[in-house]
Amino acid sequence: MKLKRLLVAGSALALGLLTITACVKDDDYDLPDLNKLKKDVPSFSGTVITFDQAIGKASSTVTTYTGDEAIEGYVISSDEGGNFYKKIYLQNAEKTKGISVAIDKSGLYTEFPLGAKVQVRLKGLSTQIANGGLEIGYSTYTNKSGRVSVGTMAQAVYSKAVYNLGETPKTIAELTKADASIDALKTEANLNQLITLKGVSFKASDVGKTFHLKANDKYQGTDYTLTDANGKTMPFRTSRYAKFKDEKVPAGSLEVTGVLTKYNTSYQFMISNLSDIKTTGGTVTPSTDDKLQTLEVDKLNLSDYETRKTKGEELKLHGTTVFKGGRPYFKFSDGTMVQIQAPSFKIFSALPTAVKDKLLTEGYELTVKGKFKDYTPKNGGDVIKELIYESESDLTFGKAPNTPQITPLEAKTATNANFQEGKWVKLHGTITMQSKKAYVKFSDNTMLQLYSPYLNSFSKDIQTKLQTDGQEVTITGKFESFEENGNTIKELIYLKESDVQLGGGTTPPAQIETIEASKATISDFIVGKEVKLHGNIAMKEVEDNKGKMVKRSSILFSDNTAIQLYTKGYTKNIPQDIRTKLETDGQELIIKGKFLEFEDKNTHTVTKQIQYTSADDIEFK
Repeated sequence: MKLKRLLVAGSALALGLLTITACVKDDDYDLPDLNKLKKDVPSFSGTVITFDQAIGKASSTVTTYTGDEAIEGYVISSDEGGNFYKKIYLQNAEKTKGISVAIDKSGLYTEFPLGAKVQVRLKGLSTQIANGGLEIGYSTYTNKSGRVSVGTMAQAVYSKAVYNLGETPKTIAELTKADASIDALKTEANLNQLITLKGVSFKASDVGKTFHLKANDKYQGTDYTLTDANGKTMPFRTSRYAKFKDEKVPAGSLEVTGVLTKYNTSYQFMISNLSDIKTTGGTVTPSTDDKLQTLEVDKLNLSDYETRKTKGEELKLHGTTVFKGGRPYFKFSDGTMVQIQAPSFKIFSALPTAVKDKLLTEGYELTVKGKFKDYTPKNGGDVIKELIYESESDLTFGKAPNTPQITPLEAKTATNANFQEGKWVKLHGTITMQSKKAYVKFSDNTMLQLYSPYLNSFSKDIQTKLQTDGQEVTITGKFESFEENGNTIKELIYLKESDVQLGGGTTPPAQIETIEASKATISDFIVGKEVKLHGNIAMKEVEDNKGKMVKRSSILFSDNTAIQLYTKGYTKNIPQDIRTKLETDGQELIIKGKFLEFEDKNTHTVTKQIQYTSADDIEFK
């Protein structure tokens, strides 16, 4: 049976926890054109108010802002380094107040880089005083504990509310407050603002550790302590998703620039990038990556995998990706397949689109930093060998592959002969839903299942339409097949939302042929074909998997071909009164279902079946 495993389902992070983050840099992003940004900002007829005025109108309860007003400030945080996520911090020109703005997007630094002047038009947005400062978002978000906070702004909202004004960005030196005294800067008055701590250091016991430790991961981040010359301390926080999480905590006297935030009553000092830490005395600890040996995939074998998995070694693998079941793998010299895998679906989803596109392109040259791990499917099946990476910084792409030859294909004229394993096609057809799965039917009734292992990462609208009977689609993907219950399932595997084109709205679902059992012969039985079968029940004695003779409901064709009636969970899902009729010789009925063949693994006996989904598929006469 083929494993239909998502990368790993993940749940949304609590928005109130300001510091747990998951965004990483996409080197293909371009910084915004200031002139274009300025030209694109629509005129504003409302009133620009101060940060103090906006803060004064907010409360501890999430409130929808009604005034036609805006605030303007400078960006002091960046999600480029992965330590901030779906949020930007703004500071006023006077460097006396700061706020946070929640936006449902990663890669915000490309639109709102450090130092950019930004205008936030408040009407219709949500505001709340929380974690010591003003938070701005849209609507509300309720976490598992029932705590209500501002929600993040979707693209349609923030694109009409948050604008980069296109002015020359301010420098960090112009925006930050600097002092050698932690007490002078760790105050309520400096919350959500940019500060620089001078002459501070990490504890000697922490020097040399990685910035993030799995053993010290409270609320998905690691806290260390910075200490000044007077012995005063400041909590220093690193997200588990920061690009620099595996770098070493440096020794010596440091100058550190970051945003002073709070979670509940606890201060949290957070940097945007590793470059925000400058060593002014002492030595710099070398990067972890410098010590890792890069191994070539085509020189490894199963023994190498098992040995390094047992040791729990972190390593770098270099090779070219191959695909199986729509997922990227490295193939070792002896044919061992190792899946390239994120530890959670949330981490995969947080990757920038350009990175995901490369990762989901077969034949890319790739270096992956990670650890080997076995995965045992919950529903059984073979153990999957995996190489687990933690973030985008663990993926380094090299040479791009040649574009595969893609053959256009019309389902209404295609036949089974057009299905070739590994063939890339651009298939146009109409969706047919069977047992909650999407198919496209060829002209000869060959059923082709549409499958993407990443469907849950698509927009809800696309997901819905891909599960809509009669939806016209054009999908680019690769033909693959697998065995399930003795049947060969043909698939078109697609990977990205951009592989899907919706067109023509919906058309009426294809007509299902009604077959008269009294006239049908074995030639009318086509595996995978959906039909309505009209006939009479014939109770046939068969041997079950325990060797016991039992009676099963069947319908006989004119040539005595027996078609067994089958559904999953028969006694549980089919009511007793219907089961009684289904087990009555001579009972006339029409049953809707799909022709399948089942092969007993012990006796190798093949049983022809019509598989139905529920009692709704049965009509008694």
